[in-house]
Amino acid sequence: MNISKASAAVIAVILLTGCAPGPTPSGSPSPSSTPSASPSSAVKVVTGEPAVDDFIAILNASCKHGQDVGLAVSVPKQKLTTYAFPQSDPFVYGQSWNMMTKTTQGYEIGGWFDGDVLCNEAGYANRVVPRGTPPNSNGVTFKYKYVEVKPGTVDWSVLRQSQSFDPVRISFANGFVTMVEYSTTKYRFDISYGPFTKTVKDAYKTSLISSAQQYMYLSPPLWGMTLAKAKVYCKKNGLTVVVGMKDGEDFFPSGPPGGISDPKRMIVNIMSGKIVGVWTM
Repeated sequence: MNISKASAAVIAVILLTGCAPGPTPSGSPSPSSTPSASPSSAVKVVTGEPAVDDFIAILNASCKHGQDVGLAVSVPKQKLTTYAFPQSDPFVYGQSWNMMTKTTQGYEIGGWFDGDVLCNEAGYANRVVPRGTPPNSNGVTFKYKYVEVKPGTVDWSVLRQSQSFDPVRISFANGFVTMVEYSTTKYRFDISYGPFTKTVKDAYKTSLISSAQQYMYLSPPLWGMTLAKAKVYCKKNGLTVVVGMKDGEDFFPSGPPGGISDPKRMIVNIMSGKIVGVWTM
């Protein structure tokens, strides 16, 4: 499997915040006075409080919008911007080779490893329950606290994996999140969305090639195929397919030294007669 070499700065941000970076919003719209979910998002009754339910709908709409058109997240404190490119398949969307990070050193493939900041926040918010709800079987109550700081900006507190990232200040405009800031760590994520410029797209193609991961974009259709169909598909696209790694075969992230491995070789795992995993080396 090709895994890009994350810079020390990227790793530092991920460890400190649980998420990675992306671009500074350009021409950010002015905030709306109250939460207003985008037309594409259905406002569900989660808490019974209209403002809170609208806010949760905005988080979910923002998560989906990033997957549909691309997401760019900038971390000014680290001078980093991570781009996640649009995908209908959430698994592909979260892969390292579907992301590119711009640092002061240039562009490189890779980004966050545990989900983007918007979808993480949406996931936490989707677990909250109306006030007064008794604890679940594990004794946990998914409480929340919603405080409007000003129109378009909210201080939001929920039960999350690490309470050191709580509360969170979130700004939104026109139905989508534009900023997420963790109060305790002082990390701010400025959010913008695709479509991306030609400059960004060209940089991504170049970075994919230099990292030997460009062929991973041909691999998603293999998932769910039988081995026979996969071989036909790979031959058509100039690839080869093998089942599993060879005994004693070394693993070389982002391109092997001396060209020992072949990134055009699709290494697959099969379960119940169908492909359930694809890697390149």
